[in-house]
Amino acid sequence: MKTYKMLTTTLILLTALCWGEAQSRLLYQVSVNFPAFGLPGYRLSENFQNLGLSAGITYPFNPNETTGLRLDLGYYRTRAQGSSLYVQSQFSLHPRIGDKLEAGIDLGAGYQIVGAAGPGWVRDTEGQWHKQNNQKGLFFVPAGLHLGYRINNTWRPFVQYQAQVLLGYNEAFPVFPVHLLTLGQTFKF
Repeated sequence: MKTYKMLTTTLILLTALCWGEAQSRLLYQVSVNFPAFGLPGYRLSENFQNLGLSAGITYPFNPNETTGLRLDLGYYRTRAQGSSLYVQSQFSLHPRIGDKLEAGIDLGAGYQIVGAAGPGWVRDTEGQWHKQNNQKGLFFVPAGLHLGYRINNTWRPFVQYQAQVLLGYNEAFPVFPVHLLTLGQTFKF
């Protein structure tokens, strides 16, 4: 029993110490997203007809904070698709260009719950129409291009273009492309 208590206490202390060290290194992001559907780079003006929000944290792998692993939680609503709630994890590589500018790429995986803008209907093999479920969970692959400016070590505004490939959207579009223009702020406490 003593060994169990000592091991539990040691694990709790190590977790607390590691969490404190990791927390001082974490970067936080908040952003406004402008999503649209279609091939990446196609009709970018359509992005500004829809709006979304996201927040995330990044655990940097090096002291310069040029590589890291980011976890985002986001929401957006479009006229065509309705509401979407997503969580994604991305590896980020944002090397500095000079003292202030950073450019890079992000690549990862995510899961999204898609809700239709209105009632969905599907046609069966006999030609009859049936109401379908308005929500669906989908895996997706996000890839992004990032451009940021380091005002100081605490504040870093950025703009990002991200393309997502939704997998299993429906029978007509098993692979469905979505792209987002993002304006955001990275900060550190």
